Amino acid sequence: MARMRRKEYFKVILSCLVVFWFICIQGLHAVDTLTVGQTMRDWEFLESPNKLFRLLFSSPYVANVRYLGIQYMNDRLAGIKFVWVANIRIPLTGTSGILNITVDGNLVLTDSNGIFVTISAGQPAISNNTSATLHDSGNLVLRSGERQPQHRLLTSFVSQQVPTPGTFTFGVDPNNTKQLVIWQRGILYWWSGIWNGSAAGCAVIETSNCKSGDVFNQTPGQMNSWNFLYNFSLGIADCKEICSRNCSCNAYGSASSNGSGCKFSDVQRLNFSEEEVFYIRNGRVEATGKPY
Repeated sequence: MARMRRKEYFKVILSCLVVFWFICIQGLHAVDTLTVGQTMRDWEFLESPNKLFRLLFSSPYVANVRYLGIQYMNDRLAGIKFVWVANIRIPLTGTSGILNITVDGNLVLTDSNGIFVTISAGQPAISNNTSATLHDSGNLVLRSGERQPQHRLLTSFVSQQVPTPGTFTFGVDPNNTKQLVIWQRGILYWWSGIWNGSAAGCAVIETSNCKSGDVFNQTPGQMNSWNFLYNFSLGIADCKEICSRNCSCNAYGSASSNGSGCKFSDVQRLNFSEEEVFYIRNGRVEATGKPY
């Protein structure tokens, strides 16, 4: 009888612990702010007030390779859609990642393999009352007792499947011209003009040195031969830039199915098919077969 009572007592205690754990986890998930002394582990997340965005760990590209990013939650049918990734250059392996704010006010990402990523770029933090809040705009805002000027930039991915830094960078002109600018690999590509909320902006257009121009058309098909450039830090915009500067280059495409690397062709024969999609220089390729 005493043995049965002990078993029942143990079941009650276990049930209470499970309920308590569930309530605690749910409470952690409901918050939108991380403060000094708190940690966010791999299975936890911050959620914006109206549940539009989450800051969470995920493996959207390669299994067991973890990224910390902000996910848009209103389009779940499209799968995981990151609008920002914190550790683009340094992905984590496994589920030991931890996000926290250090006592000196820096937002940092660590794991059991010794990875240490400082996310709060800019001027060194000098406050111990820093907090990070996820807003319904999708912005993760780091606040402290001291307001400091910071230059924040947005950098494109190599491709949708490869979340490493890509070709373009967007931000405010650091020369204090009150303009928004886009750089292509560090070279000015577009600027907004003096920002008044409705400026259309201007693109830098270079005159082509090639007789056929630098207009490329997307087409399905198959070229007779390709020259591959297996540099997987390059995206399709890089491939276009390289091909356009070589007048003998008639076509370009991605070297890998994930959109990274480049391939180029200088042949002048295109076989129509649905095998692949690439870009051909306007008026330079003779087509054979029937187009789709």
